[in-house]
Amino acid sequence: GVAAGDGHAVVITAHGTAFVWGENRHSCCGREYPAELTVPLAMKLSSNQSSPLEGSDGLTIADVLAIQDAACGLEHTILVTRSGRLLVCGNNNFGQLGIATSELKSSKALKSVNHPNGGRFVSTEAGYGHSLMLDDAGDVWMTTQNGIECILTGKSALAIASGGNNSAVITAAPSGAKLLKRQFSMEEIEDPTSIVDAVHGMIEDLEGGKGNETNLSQEIARKSEELLRYPSYLNSLFVNPKQLDTLFERLLHACSADVMQELAMAFERGLKGGLDSLRDTRLIHPEAVRCLLQYILFFDIRRDESIVFDLHGETISTFCDTILSLPFEGYKALHSFATLHYTGSLFVKMLVNPLLRTLNVCASHTVDDNDVEHFNPSRQAVPVIVAVLSWLYAMAEEQNLAKPADFYSDAVSEINVDTLFSDLYSMKRASPHERSKHFYITQHPFLLSPGCKRNLLQMES
Repeated sequence: GVAAGDGHAVVITAHGTAFVWGENRHSCCGREYPAELTVPLAMKLSSNQSSPLEGSDGLTIADVLAIQDAACGLEHTILVTRSGRLLVCGNNNFGQLGIATSELKSSKALKSVNHPNGGRFVSTEAGYGHSLMLDDAGDVWMTTQNGIECILTGKSALAIASGGNNSAVITAAPSGAKLLKRQFSMEEIEDPTSIVDAVHGMIEDLEGGKGNETNLSQEIARKSEELLRYPSYLNSLFVNPKQLDTLFERLLHACSADVMQELAMAFERGLKGGLDSLRDTRLIHPEAVRCLLQYILFFDIRRDESIVFDLHGETISTFCDTILSLPFEGYKALHSFATLHYTGSLFVKMLVNPLLRTLNVCASHTVDDNDVEHFNPSRQAVPVIVAVLSWLYAMAEEQNLAKPADFYSDAVSEINVDTLFSDLYSMKRASPHERSKHFYITQHPFLLSPGCKRNLLQMES
C-alpha cells in the first residue's frame, strides 16, 4: 500500500514494513531528525515497544507490528498493524493521533493506540488535522481532541476516505433497497442483439427483392458501422466466431456492387471509431481483446477487388499497431481465445485470409510504359501486417491450425526476384540491431511460395 500527505509519504512492503520519506515536520516520519528524508527509510519503533519483531517462523514480522495500511495527514502519520492496533506519530494539536491533546502535543516516535472497545482496526485515512478509522465490525471512528470516538455504527461501512477537513464513508445498501443504476457517459445505442436481428431481416428482404434496395443498404451500412464502433457490443454478440462469419458471408452475397461499396465505407468508419475507443483501454482480459480478432474479418471486404477500402492503409496500420502494442496479459488472452475458438477452417478463413488479402493490396505495384514502378499508397502498412501474420503463423505452427501454404502471399511471391535477392543480401549483411530497426521481407520466409524460394536459391548459387 501507499499513502501521501502534504509533504511526506509512506509505502508498505509485502512483508509489512513501512518506509517513509519527505518533510519530517513535527517528526511525522517517526524520528526526531533529519528535517527531511530524501530517500525512503524504514519507520523506527519507539524504544518502549516490547512486542517481538519476528513472527513464529523467525522470518516474518509479527502481526502486532506488521503494517497493513497507512495514512498521511498534514503533519502526522497513522499506521494500522495486522493485529488491528494503530501506530501513530507527528503533530497532535487537534488530537489527530487518537490521543487526547491534554496528554500529548506531538510524538517524535511511533506510539501504540488500541481500539477503544478492544476491536480491530482494518484501515485508516487522514485529513489535515483529523484521522478516520474503519474497524472489522464495519464501524467508523474519528479522532477528536479527547481521543477516538465512534461516529458511525451499525451501517456496515465498506470504505472510508479523508482529505483536507472532509471525510466520506461508503456503506452497504440497506436490506431491500433498490440498487443504483450505472450511468454511462457515452451515448447509449440500441440493444445490440436487436441490431443483428434487424440486419439479418434486411438481408432477407434484399435476397427476396422486398423493399427499396437503397434504403435497405443504407440502413444495413449504418447498423454495421454502429456495431463496429462499440467493441463491447461486438464482444457480447459473437462469442462464437461462426456466428459472425455467417453474418458477414450473408452480407457479401446479398449486396450488389454499389451496396458493397457503401458497406465498405461504413466498415472503415466503424473500425476507425472502434479502434480509437480502445486507445486508452487496458487490454488484458479475453472479454476486452477478442473484438480485435473479430475486426480482422471486416478487412476481407477487399475480397472484391473493385471495392475501395482503407486506401491509404490508415485503418489496417492502427489495427496492427493495437495488436502489437498489447501487454503480455493481453497477448496471452488473445492467443487463448484464438486457439480455442477459431478452430478448423475458421482460423484461416477469418484471421489469416483477410490479412493476406490486405497485405497483397498494400504490397502491390504497377509498372507504366516507361518501366517506372508505382506503389500502392498503403504500402507503409506492410511491416505491421507482416508482424501480425508472423504472430498468427507461430500460433498455427504451435497448435496445428493451418498449413504452410495458407500463408503464402501472392504479392510477395510476385516481387521481382532481383529485388527479393537484394533484400535477402542486405538482411544477411545486417547486424542484429539493424535487423530490429529495418524491415526485410525475406526475414519472413513463411510468406514466400516454394517457387519463389527456389528462384532465390538459384540466384545465391
